[in-house]
Amino acid sequence: MMSVLRAVATCVLAAMAVSLGTLGLRTLDTARKHQLTLKGGSRILSAARTCLATGNEQQVEIEIYSPITLLENRILIGETLYGELEGRFLSRVELAPGKHRLRVRLENGGLWVEG
Repeated sequence: MMSVLRAVATCVLAAMAVSLGTLGLRTLDTARKHQLTLKGGSRILSAARTCLATGNEQQVEIEIYSPITLLENRILIGETLYGELEGRFLSRVELAPGKHRLRVRLENGGLWVEG
């Protein structure tokens, strides 16, 4: 009887360990994706600021896992404000999750983003 209880307890502990490991991996993957999206927002913000300061076209490659919206003078990740600019985007740009190669240029006193 004791050996059966030990076997059951061992199986329950093993199942808990696998469950916690899986949960931990999912949490790490979610954190990694969030970091990549923040890095994408940072690269867009940096390119836009450089373009405004120098007038030179900037190119940026990003990989994001949450939508990013460029609207007026703001960069939004999802619904959250990520950053603001002194200049303005000429049109609303919505970037879906995925890989993007963007060109940022100054045009008619505003920022034009295409990609």
